[in-house]
This record gives sequence, structure tokens and C-alpha cells, in this order.
Amino acid sequence: MRFLIAALIFFALSCGNNNVPEQEHVFVLSGKKSLVPDSAKQRLLRILEGGWVNEDYISALDDLHSPVKAASAGLPERQMAFDISHVNGDTLVNGRGRMDYDATERFDIVFFMKRDSTVGFRIGENPGYNDEQYALNYSFENNDTILLLTVSGEKTVTYRFRRVFRAFPESDNVTITAIEYFINETLFNGKWKSSDGKETEFLPDGRVKNFKGYKRYSVYCEKENAVSRPDEISFYNDTSGVTYAYTLIDNVLKFYELKESDDGMEISRGKLVTSMEMVKAE
Repeated sequence: MRFLIAALIFFALSCGNNNVPEQEHVFVLSGKKSLVPDSAKQRLLRILEGGWVNEDYISALDDLHSPVKAASAGLPERQMAFDISHVNGDTLVNGRGRMDYDATERFDIVFFMKRDSTVGFRIGENPGYNDEQYALNYSFENNDTILLLTVSGEKTVTYRFRRVFRAFPESDNVTITAIEYFINETLFNGKWKSSDGKETEFLPDGRVKNFKGYKRYSVYCEKENAVSRPDEISFYNDTSGVTYAYTLIDNVLKFYELKESDDGMEISRGKLVTSMEMVKAE
């Protein structure tokens, strides 16, 4: 059990909305010669900026309220991220993605001049399988931007992505992915009151206030998990933490002890630890 908690805390420490206020950015140009004027790239950079989540995953989490049950939705590319401060010549280098995102969810973008003198962009490297080709485009729908990732192989599939943040959320030197931010905002964001009257607040960037002295929380959201695995949430500080199984039904959040099988291969819910209900905004 201690090993499980330690492993999940490690994951939390290593492992995100269109309404985020827009900020000024300094585009870092170094090394490579730029053939496309910087002013011509800025519009496309603003379109690409931030963290994006696959619409299929968004729908699944909204319906199921369970990251474990929703984990397979939107595969193989559930999320993408573009930090527009990482520009090198005509390439938007996805340096942040190399640290925090799966290999199939990170893309370098190359800008180029089209024959009609407008600026286009393309994926600069094959992020996944050698027998598949990736292309990225966008559309505007109802004042919202949609990124369209087309994967061509034995068959051609286009995945739709919605932006969940522009500015990368970071606190306590911890960064989180677009999937994590979306889960936190969709399921936990806000104030919750327990039966003893204590009020706990969860924030989308992974901070938690007034819960057993812990500063941060992290919800298990990996793609590789057993179907029978319960949803899990970890609370931690710099050097200590605890992990619970949880359920979220009709705005009632319940935490349970984690129960392992004798061989350590299966995890289930144990004894109820605490229960809290979301405080509705007045």
C-alpha cells in the first residue's frame, strides 16, 4: 500500500479555458533563420496557443464523471499543448510537451509561406507511428476555435480538439496537462462542505485548500488502466501524501480507503473515509 501511494505521489509530481484572460507574449527567436515574418506568424500562434482536449474525451467525462471510465475516449490523441514562447525560427518547438505529454500528443509546428503569399503551418515531425501521416488544421465555430488533427494510415480519421486553457497553469513549480486541468475544472473546481461543517476548496491548477493540511491534489487519469480500477485521487505536500478511491455522484464526493488484493494486482474501494457535498454558488 505504501508503495502504491508513493508511486501515485511521484506521478502527481511529474504528471488543464477559453475564458483565461489573454496575455502578451514574447516570442523567443533563436538559432534558426526565419523565412516567415514574425508579424505573419502571430495570428496562427494565437490560434494554436494553450492546452487542448479531444472532444470525444470531453463528452465522455461530462457523461460519466469518471476519469477511469473515460480514459479510453479520444484515443490515441486525447490532448495537445502548444507553448507559443517556444519559437525557434519558423518552428514552434513543443518543448513543454516533451516533458508532460505522451509521444503521440506532442507536435512541432513549422510555418511556411504559401504560393498565394499567406502563411500556413504543418506538423514538423512524425510524432507517432511511421506508417501514419499527421496533419493539423483549424476551424471557427460559434466564436470558438476547433483544432482538427487528421491521421492518415489504413484509414483517415479527423479528431476535434477544444482549448481548455491559454496560459499554462503552474503553481508550486508544478505544471499539469490539459487533461488534468479539464478533469479538475469539470469535476472538482469549487467549494465542498463535509458533514462536520468544514469547507474544502479545489482549484483547476491542482491546488487544494483546507483538506488535512495538504496543498495539492492529483486525479488518476492515465490511459493504461484496468476497467475495474476505481477512480483515485492523491493529496500531497512536498514530502508526504495519501491516496483515496473516490466516487462522485450528484455533487456528493466520497473518499474511501484503497484496498489491494493479496497479490497487489487489483485495487478496489475499502472503508468510507469522508464525504462532502458541493457548495452551490448563491
